[in-house]
Amino acid sequence: MKFLFTFLLLFGLTFCYGQHNFVWEKTDSVSLSKSKIYSLTKLYIAETWKSAQDVIQNDDKEEGVILLKGISVEIVPFMGGEYEYVYRYTVMFRMKERKCRIDLYDVYCESARMSSGADITLIQPFDGDNCPKTGTMSAPGLPKKKAIEMMKEFKSSLNHIVKDYSDYLKRTGDNSDW
Repeated sequence: MKFLFTFLLLFGLTFCYGQHNFVWEKTDSVSLSKSKIYSLTKLYIAETWKSAQDVIQNDDKEEGVILLKGISVEIVPFMGGEYEYVYRYTVMFRMKERKCRIDLYDVYCESARMSSGADITLIQPFDGDNCPKTGTMSAPGLPKKKAIEMMKEFKSSLNHIVKDYSDYLKRTGDNSDW
């Protein structure tokens, strides 16, 4: 019941902060046991995020669920300075016998600063050329063209996490008699 409540809460927050176009869901069949998928998922997390202990928020081997909160810092050089955007996201790994699932969601911009320390306009995730307003008089920001480039790269890095996971399980799971 606690897991269901947590999932519903996180799902609700997705609609408050995240963008629908920044949600990935991938289910895959693998020829591995639930226990082996769990172990390899823990290895994948350790190899993908700098500090696995800091990002893992829930780790339930029996239920086959690992939930983590990730952070990505996008740095964009512009006009002799750097614009830094801090994005947060949630990743849920679920596993059972011969199946794994990864969900990446709740992507939002938490903070934005110039290298000088000045706050700038947050740029929430968007898709394609549908760039929101990137700056105001009180909080400057990147030009839309730069924001679009940044968002394409950021979306690609998140997509890479999802794609890489099932590839990792298949590749690493096949090396059982090293």
